[in-house]
Amino acid sequence: MLQSVCDSRGVVDFVASKPLTTNKAELQVWRWLQDAFKDDEGVAYYRYPLFTAGSLRREPDFLMVHRQFGVWIFECKGFTNDQILSVRGSEWHLNILNRPTDQPIIQAEDQMYAVEGLLNRHSASRNRIAHHFRVVLPNIELKDWEKRRFPDHPSIGGYAWVREHLTPSAFRGEVERNGTGASRLDDANWKSVTAVIGGVIGPVEAKEDENDSHSDEAVAIPQAGELRTFVGKVGKEIRALDIEQQAAYMQRPEGPQRIRGLAGTGKTSLLARRAAIFHVEHPDWEIAVVFFTKSLFAQFRETIEVYHRQIHPENAPPDWTKLRVLHAWGGRIRHGFYSLVAHAAGQKHLTVDDAKRLLGGSRDPSAGLGVVCEHLLQTNAVIPQIFDAILIDEGQDLLPPVYQVALASLKPPKRLYWAYDEAQTLGIA
Repeated sequence: MLQSVCDSRGVVDFVASKPLTTNKAELQVWRWLQDAFKDDEGVAYYRYPLFTAGSLRREPDFLMVHRQFGVWIFECKGFTNDQILSVRGSEWHLNILNRPTDQPIIQAEDQMYAVEGLLNRHSASRNRIAHHFRVVLPNIELKDWEKRRFPDHPSIGGYAWVREHLTPSAFRGEVERNGTGASRLDDANWKSVTAVIGGVIGPVEAKEDENDSHSDEAVAIPQAGELRTFVGKVGKEIRALDIEQQAAYMQRPEGPQRIRGLAGTGKTSLLARRAAIFHVEHPDWEIAVVFFTKSLFAQFRETIEVYHRQIHPENAPPDWTKLRVLHAWGGRIRHGFYSLVAHAAGQKHLTVDDAKRLLGGSRDPSAGLGVVCEHLLQTNAVIPQIFDAILIDEGQDLLPPVYQVALASLKPPKRLYWAYDEAQTLGIA
């Protein structure tokens, strides 16, 4: 069955990188696509994020990866017949205010090649599946389309489907006629294709020391050779993000969001991938990835770099001056989240000994971080809004004052995302 997430009807849920649109044409195609392929093997996405040369972001309205019929890009246009004045070469001239022209065929084709390029970066998914694209026009009827001889136009041909091609039975028939026999994959090939499209996870194990949360020892940054070894391990141990996790990392709400799940449900990888997408999409943003256990520093850096290289059009590493991986507190050698914000506010950051004094002798690390953050808030210092997004792992170990400092240091619309152990399956609330 085609799997995905976030559709309220519950027939076939699509993985959506953004909340469902209010565009009536897209909603109609969404429903037809579900009804046409609800019993098939594959996965479908709404607004799948793609990045090409120059970090140009492309978002196909619909991307379907079908085991039998291949990869399909559907670019939806809500044009009516009267709104298309003429087609000259690849350019459509329109009777739409502030939108005199469009190039939908080229747009859909470019998106198809971008998906193909993503798959071809990995030997396991290279040249394993056929690729197709269509422009879909649900507001135009076939009789009007044919009357204007658009099906015979050299730049359109059969690459645009109108309303009669898109009702569920017709939709399936068109895809089957144009995709049959092109993508019969064995289990291993299919797993590789869906793993790359859905997001590749490389398991990075870190030995957590309960007494290490506030160690002031420097944590070694992986060298290039170590990273190559890690990337090689990823290639050998590929596993795909499950469908619910895919929806979670692709969605970036404009405001606070919590992510819950028990250890091992993919929260850390989800945050790492979301951070990487943010950084590729907005390289000028100040992003903080915050964690509580210092031994996780290398894991986060490595995982973010692997994801970043995967989606970056030039396979480039992150700019760590913009995407900062920070321990929640910090130490003598390296700034952490609290110490960085305290210094930005013109305040001296407190130490573990200071926290012990404020707590009456307790050395509980969670309470200690909470009390120094509370102290910062009580100084009435002006905390500057220095971050565009903050992603927090191990959120269950952080007390409310830490979140208050985080919110204060964020620019609107306060993109604060925090993960914590609570449920047996990863969810979003």
